[in-house]
Amino acid sequence: MNHIRFYFIIIFFATIVLGCSHNKEAARAYFTIDPKDRKVSVPIYLNDSIPANFFFDTGGQLVLDSALIANHPSILENIPVSPDTIPTGSGWSKNRTPGLLFKNISQKLEIGNFSAQYTNMTVFNYKKNSNNPSGDEGIFNIPPEDSVNVWELNFDYNYLEVHNADGFKMPENTITYPLLGPKNESRYFVKLPLKIQYSDGDTLAITKKLFFIDLGMAWDIALNIHNPEIGFFEKRTDAVWTKFLDSYSKHYKVKCTLSDNILMDSLRIYTYNFYYSPYPTYIIGLNFLKRFNVFFDMKNRRLGLQPVKRFQRVINPLHPRYYYNIQKSNTGKYIITDIADYKENYFKIAGLRKGDEVIKINEMPVQSVTSIIFNKFLRRDIMVFDLKREGNMQRLTVKINRNEKQGD
Repeated sequence: MNHIRFYFIIIFFATIVLGCSHNKEAARAYFTIDPKDRKVSVPIYLNDSIPANFFFDTGGQLVLDSALIANHPSILENIPVSPDTIPTGSGWSKNRTPGLLFKNISQKLEIGNFSAQYTNMTVFNYKKNSNNPSGDEGIFNIPPEDSVNVWELNFDYNYLEVHNADGFKMPENTITYPLLGPKNESRYFVKLPLKIQYSDGDTLAITKKLFFIDLGMAWDIALNIHNPEIGFFEKRTDAVWTKFLDSYSKHYKVKCTLSDNILMDSLRIYTYNFYYSPYPTYIIGLNFLKRFNVFFDMKNRRLGLQPVKRFQRVINPLHPRYYYNIQKSNTGKYIITDIADYKENYFKIAGLRKGDEVIKINEMPVQSVTSIIFNKFLRRDIMVFDLKREGNMQRLTVKINRNEKQGD
């Protein structure tokens, strides 16, 4: 009996291992999500034989890392050799880097036994210039020319599967919404009727706005500074401030009802100032979409959302809090330009103010304090600032809360 039990255990685990790998027998691939970059990483094949992991971004394009091309030069064998040079990179990156754009090509990418065809492709040093702990070697999306398939992101079991739209039926409890925006475009928009309730009972309805669907953004819902609803959130004092690029974002926990019947009681609304303009004012990201099994029906231009059995938020455990910002002025001075306005900010409690000129931190000239050194200072009990305020030198001592909860 023990031998039989052991045999079935082996079969069970072998089934799991095989099932969670790239499946060439079906148009399905099981993905992973690394909490440090919070991207959907999918095993794919290029040109039938080149295995790789690519990040699936519904709002993106086909991108190949330049090192992948160097290791597999056959990828470019039948592609024109005179591409355009363009600035490229993630929409959420600090800067752009040169990339090569290949137009009017035929590049094949396989998800299981499904072959997706792309007519445009960008090549640049993606690994080096992107936040990429997963080690993905590129980015792919739903081909803009696709008008016959349904792309399923199943967050109950973590797989991506492509179905032929003919004869496909949305699962039970799936609500559908029209996919808006121009055809032959890799950016998708949807109107979602949302009713938001804050902890103090205040309510806000967002019913007729276009939400940009961006799987490359980890947040639930993002509103930028140009958003007319921004005042509803900015007046709150209980936001969680975290670092975002060279600035910060704030998020607010709310109750939210979708289409009057789907309750999301731990939704987060993020607000931010963004570098590039114009950029979509309303965005839904990974931690919104993960509440559903998501269906992109390209034939009927509709989005299907089926609530998952158990939602589990993806959190970056290393994401640091935002306390203040220092910028070097045109005269070479290091000026505090922002102080995070929340009661637990011990730098504000200690007396740091916007406009202070920082001279030294822990006896070290401020220009020598790198982010690595600053993070080491945060592991001490105190931090001492020498600064100049209104022409007078001052010394402030900051008591560090080393038990402060970090993470997004």
